[in-house]
Amino acid sequence: MQKHEHKGKSSSAYINAHELIAKLPITNGMHILDAGCGDGYFSIALSEKFPDSTIYAMDYNEQAIDNLNIVVKEKRLTNMQPMPGDITKDIPVKADAVIMINVLHGLVYNNEIDAAMKNTIQSLNDKGLLIIIDFYKREGIPGPSMDIKLSVDQATATLYQRGFKIVNILQAGQYHYAIVATKR
Repeated sequence: MQKHEHKGKSSSAYINAHELIAKLPITNGMHILDAGCGDGYFSIALSEKFPDSTIYAMDYNEQAIDNLNIVVKEKRLTNMQPMPGDITKDIPVKADAVIMINVLHGLVYNNEIDAAMKNTIQSLNDKGLLIIIDFYKREGIPGPSMDIKLSVDQATATLYQRGFKIVNILQAGQYHYAIVATKR
């Protein structure tokens, strides 16, 4: 089995960050981790919408983090902290919300899900939220191949088996669903 490559792709063409943020149960003042932030478009939108929040933008692609640091300085986003990191190894911050956009399917496919969810649980505050946004498992839509995509049922079962309780499921755009979960 060939490893699914996580890095290097942006979801900005498929997800309107501002519309999605308006639907999510996140508020100003929270500590929010965008795990697997890629080019940081979603982290930037969070930073602009919630100026009293701390936004951690984490990705293991160091070039993406270097580029994001330039944007953060240019836009003077003082509440945003880009950082290199791999959620399967460690999450070095405590968060009120962890957001993963188009990350879960790769973690499952690459058999990295247990380590990533263990680290996620440890990083979340007691009433913290895990927000998963991923591609619907449908033919003919963008995203990975059908053998890698996860249906909503597969994604919720994956989270439940790893200690999460599903709070809400919503549409996150034409091609994506969002799952909001808390620790059980």
